[in-house]
Amino acid sequence: MVVPATRPPGLRFENEARAQGRRVVVGFDEVGRGSWAGPLTVGAVVLPETGRVNG
Repeated sequence: MVVPATRPPGLRFENEARAQGRRVVVGFDEVGRGSWAGPLTVGAVVLPETGRVNG
């Protein structure tokens, strides 16, 4: 069963971090059963503040 999000995604956390002087914000995600149960794969990305990537 898919439950709809209560509010649309936004940049609140990223904007708060930048307002506190943090220059780099990293987004990450994981997939797997967890390190206790088997293989785990993690990916991370750092995007420019504008959110635009040339290329």
